Amino acid sequence: MRAAAVLAVVLAVALALVGLGASPAAARVTSVLAVPAAVARGTIVALYGSGFPANRKLALTFGGVRAGQPRVRADGRFAAVVFVPLNLEPGFTTLTSRTGRIRVSNRVEITTGRAAPLTAEVASRGGARMRVTPSEGAVGGLVVLRAAGLPRKAAVRVTLGGQRIASGRTNAAGAFSAPLVVPDVPIGSHPLVIASARTLLRMPFGVGPRAAAPQRSALP
Repeated sequence: MRAAAVLAVVLAVALALVGLGASPAAARVTSVLAVPAAVARGTIVALYGSGFPANRKLALTFGGVRAGQPRVRADGRFAAVVFVPLNLEPGFTTLTSRTGRIRVSNRVEITTGRAAPLTAEVASRGGARMRVTPSEGAVGGLVVLRAAGLPRKAAVRVTLGGQRIASGRTNAAGAFSAPLVVPDVPIGSHPLVIASARTLLRMPFGVGPRAAAPQRSALP
């Protein structure tokens, strides 16, 4: 993804987070949203965290290499932009946000440079993760959700804008995946939430208008 496109995504997600705020349940969860979560080397990843101790300095590491030291705001949130090192090998690597004993680890996929669908991942201090591809879509569009680190063999409920769009149970490893259809909700940013037992993860999801059906040609 080109730098200009990534910066546009960063700004869009930042505005979405401001607009969404945080529900009381989500505010208690120490979590970090990484977007894009599938990137080429030499680009950037934006991080948005919440639920951290106020005014603490964080240590960010990307693939084990120091990547920044942002400070948490008084409301427990932080935002940072991290450069993707040029020496990272293709595949998944860990992007960690840590202060004291509090640590949140996102998994970022390093691609080979070809265009990849926009992917976002939110991870919690407890090790739960929700990954969505793409992280925005039109009404009626298809989205793939993958989650890990959830309670084992537990019921799962997924909602977008308050509408249930998927349900089921995690497997013996605490993983869950499902294809989702973007519901008919107002255009704009809506909370995408996965809940399983006492575990809750939340990220903003941008909904666009339904794609127009192709018009038939008037020619015989």
